[in-house]
Amino acid sequence: MKYIGLDVHSTHINCAVIDEQGNLIHHNCFPTSLQNLINLSEKLKHPLSLVFEEGELADWLCQGLHPHFEKITVADPMENRLIYASDYKSDTIDPLKLATLLRGGFIHPVHHTWDHHRSQFKQMVFAYHDMAKQVTRIKNKIKAYYRNRGLSLKPALFIILTNGHFLSRKAVIPKSSKSITNSWICFNRRRTGLKKT
Repeated sequence: MKYIGLDVHSTHINCAVIDEQGNLIHHNCFPTSLQNLINLSEKLKHPLSLVFEEGELADWLCQGLHPHFEKITVADPMENRLIYASDYKSDTIDPLKLATLLRGGFIHPVHHTWDHHRSQFKQMVFAYHDMAKQVTRIKNKIKAYYRNRGLSLKPALFIILTNGHFLSRKAVIPKSSKSITNSWICFNRRRTGLKKT
């Protein structure tokens, strides 16, 4: 078994390969692409065990490299104290440490599915949670703005906004806050289907 550690960046990848005895047998840096990693798998004697840290490119790598490696592990970076807590961090050292942790069985994996449809569903869930956080952030900004001006808003009055007015109180929204309020109106209409009256 060969153990391959990758330090993945948007423009380049550093890799380190060790054998079952922990000896470094290959080290390289090359542009980020699936084909370069597939070429690496073809040059090395199988079986191959691959590890890289969770990040923006992790799902893309899992989907593209699954047929070419016997085992792929995505590591939780916050659990890898040997790397993130070390005083000696570099693109050259980190992949070697990852491969060493994988060989010793000390990697804390992050689950990734090989099914394309399940992967798309996961991305949709992430997008939903991101949208919910944005809505909450904008709501808190609007509430804070009016609290600073002595206005106490009830939830029902806060949600129903139209034409820059609160329907129940008919309190005119100052021009300086209309940009924030209009952003919330837009988010709220998309979320609830509320139409402008």
